[in-house]
Amino acid sequence: MTSNSISTPSKYSDKYKNRATQKSYALDVYFQREDRSTNKNEFYDGKIVKMVGATANHNQIAAQITSAFIVGIKNDKKTFKVYNSDQKIWIPQTKSVLYPDALVISGQPEFYKNRKDTITNPLVIVEVLSPRTMATDLFEKFGLYQNIPSFMEYIIISQSNVGVEKWLKIAENTWQKTEYKDITDVLQIASVGIEFPLSDVYYDIQFE
Repeated sequence: MTSNSISTPSKYSDKYKNRATQKSYALDVYFQREDRSTNKNEFYDGKIVKMVGATANHNQIAAQITSAFIVGIKNDKKTFKVYNSDQKIWIPQTKSVLYPDALVISGQPEFYKNRKDTITNPLVIVEVLSPRTMATDLFEKFGLYQNIPSFMEYIIISQSNVGVEKWLKIAENTWQKTEYKDITDVLQIASVGIEFPLSDVYYDIQFE
């Protein structure tokens, strides 16, 4: 485990617009389409972007870290809530709606216009990397998430090998990165006050 690397990633990237459809949609239209869609689509300032499919490893890792959060919070009787990848996040500053792989909130959820599927106050956000989404999750999405006032901790997990990056907000526009590369490392979630070993996250994962 290595730590104390301080960075301030960019708060927005125009690369999303290059990947998005050319047509622009109102946010309400996006929600109407998404409610009827059989696929997940994200929203970037009027642009609708179809999400790529996930592998079995990706889904298993996302499920296992979600479970680790739930167990840790329950055991310590914490006042947090954990959500899986079906919960959307609305970011008003960048007019974006994103689907993280998991998220944690403190206290009660705050919903966008009473939509129970769209959160506005995430505390911890988790993304599981794939080769096709690595640059997006590491830089572009992180930049968008930083616009959320409640957001304090970002967990980025490799599905190709044992490897986790944790970014903790320590001051305005300043984030501290900690890397975990050994299966025996213990992932510490400072904003929630819990910890669990990487072996829980990577349980029974067969790397390709």
